[in-house]
Amino acid sequence: LINGQNGFLSAALLGGGLLYLEEQPVFAGLLFGLLVIKPQLGIFVPLALIVSRRWRCLLAAAASSLAIVALSLLAFGPVTWLTFFNSLWIPRWIVLDHGVIPYYYQQSVFAVARLWGLPLRIAYAVQAVTALSAALVLVWLWTGNCSYRLKAAALVICGLVATPYLFDYDLTLLGIGSAWLATEGIERGFLPFEKSALVLAWLAPIVDRNLGKYALIPLSGLLNIVLLAFITVLAARSQSGKMSKSAESVSTAATATATPTPATRR
Repeated sequence: LINGQNGFLSAALLGGGLLYLEEQPVFAGLLFGLLVIKPQLGIFVPLALIVSRRWRCLLAAAASSLAIVALSLLAFGPVTWLTFFNSLWIPRWIVLDHGVIPYYYQQSVFAVARLWGLPLRIAYAVQAVTALSAALVLVWLWTGNCSYRLKAAALVICGLVATPYLFDYDLTLLGIGSAWLATEGIERGFLPFEKSALVLAWLAPIVDRNLGKYALIPLSGLLNIVLLAFITVLAARSQSGKMSKSAESVSTAATATATPTPATRR
């Protein structure tokens, strides 16, 4: 609410698409396609749809994106698009290369590196390696047999980790990823410290700027990586058939409750 900008719209489109993907893939694709208004936040959506062979959703997303581009051409003509492409270097030069908008406003891995004083080329290299790692994790998850909740959480978090251009007002999306991850924890059990990380991720955008400015701690930028690590561990356990101890205890308790005792048989 403090710095929402259009973050709530982006979160609604990506979150809505993930919510409807299983049962209404065409409608989900229409929502995904509208993320063309802020493509860096949905950068991995096409990848996830391709590797999971969700062709109807992918075609709907492409149609939706092309439709909104066509509408903008009809409304404003081609000059707007030509100006857009010719000025792409400006935000990179201002925001990323020179930090005219302070790095403590930003929450990407690139911004973490720059805030901590790493040279520009090193920061870009760190961001590139992180983005590639996130892409590999996403492909592994979306081609595996882990729960859809983990896949949905990963799609959101991987997108936040991969883009170098991420501001605190974009972290409304982090609420979507955290919600999917929390739902998985309620169903199958939480890892140690996972609950604390989720609470911190929910509250962090309120204090990110001040922490970054006065303590040089880009909290959400680091928490995104932590949450992705939790997702990876949970997926690995799920795909190997292991459950967390808390989930096992819940399952055991439920079984004991459902099993009739000799007294109840009488």
